[in-house]
Amino acid sequence: MFFSEPKGFLLPVDCNVRMRPEYGQGIGSTGLQDPQEWYWQKLYEVLGVKREVFVDTPIGNKRIRAYWNSGLIAVRRSAGIFTTWKENFEKVMRLDITPPQGIYFVEQSVLSVTLCALEENVEHLPPNYSYPLPLHNRLSKEIQVKHLDDIISIHYFNLFFYNDWHGQIKRLKKFNVDSEKYQWLCEEVVRLNMPRVSVWHRYLLEVRRMEQKLKSFNLDINFSGWIENKVKF
Repeated sequence: MFFSEPKGFLLPVDCNVRMRPEYGQGIGSTGLQDPQEWYWQKLYEVLGVKREVFVDTPIGNKRIRAYWNSGLIAVRRSAGIFTTWKENFEKVMRLDITPPQGIYFVEQSVLSVTLCALEENVEHLPPNYSYPLPLHNRLSKEIQVKHLDDIISIHYFNLFFYNDWHGQIKRLKKFNVDSEKYQWLCEEVVRLNMPRVSVWHRYLLEVRRMEQKLKSFNLDINFSGWIENKVKF
C-alpha cells in the first residue's frame, strides 16, 4: 500500500536491485553456530555462493546471513535477476530443500541466496519503504517511523483482515495517526471490502508456528486442526 511516490525505485547505474532486509531473523542464520545454518549452507552449495554477505535485521539489529524480504523489490530487468530466481527456486523445490519452519519461506530465502550467488550489489531501500506496520513496536527505535505521513509504503501483512485493526494501529507506540492519509487509509479498507477473519485466526497462526517448531523435534502435533474444527472463523 503506497502513500507517496517511490522515487527509490530509480536505480543508480551501479546497482541492479534495491529492497529491504528481512524484518527479523526468522529462518535466517547468524553463522556457523546457528541451528539453522545447515539450511543456508545447503542452499549455498546447490546455488554456488562463493562470497559471504551479512545484513542487520530491523528487529533486534541482529547480524545474519544475507536474507532479504521479497515483499517489495526494484530490479533492473536486463540483469536477469527474476529469471535466475525462478530457475533456482524450481531447482530447490525439486531437491526438496526446506527449512524446519516449512515451505512458506523458501522463495524468499532462495532469492537471497540467488543475489549472493550473482554477487549483486544489493542496496537497501530506506526504512519507510515496505514499512512493517504491525511490527512497529518491535523495530529498532532508530528506524521506527513516527508518523503515517513519513511512510512511502507499508507492508500490512494480514492486519486489515481483523475486525480490531483500528485498535491494533492505535496501540502502536509513539505513532501518530492524526493525518489525512490515515483517514484515506480507513476509507480505502472499507471501500475495498477487504476480507474479515476472527481474532481467533491470529491465535491459530501462532499455534501453527509452534507446531512447525515442534516438528524439528520429531513431534507431530495438530492442535491447530482441532481449533479450526471447533471455532467459527
